[in-house]
Amino acid sequence: NFKDLFSNQFFLLIVGAIISSLLIPWFFQIWQNQQTELEIKTNLISKISESVIALVMATQSVVIHNTAADDDLNEKYRQWEIESAIINSQLKAYFPNSDVSNLWGSLKLYSNSFSENVTDFYRLSNDAKINSTSPIDFGEIRQAILDQMESIMDRILKAKITSF
Repeated sequence: NFKDLFSNQFFLLIVGAIISSLLIPWFFQIWQNQQTELEIKTNLISKISESVIALVMATQSVVIHNTAADDDLNEKYRQWEIESAIINSQLKAYFPNSDVSNLWGSLKLYSNSFSENVTDFYRLSNDAKINSTSPIDFGEIRQAILDQMESIMDRILKAKITSF
């Protein structure tokens, strides 16, 4: 009986060692991948939000308050163009099998892309100054941009990064 008890304990020890050496690292790797994916998505969404809101707010300030902050607006637009291209390349790299990057737009190649809509919003500041008699529903266009941004962010959160 002592020999059977020893062999059963030895068997359990071997099985436990195999489980520990295979399953625990596997579960840890899955958890680590999920954490990394969440971090990538959070950083990307933060970048999108910052770049869009900065340009929208600068444009809104110029149009609504009729301020002379054109230099600030133009600088925000330059930053937007750079950040938009970076975001687009990151979307293509992380989500190549998703429609997220197509929705964003590829350096203005896609008509009616989100990035082009944001750029058109910036252009409204000049239109509003030149055609001050024609009503532009600035608030409605602004809200459409923000809704579209939220939709893209939602798709990013739901999409699976392909490198994991």
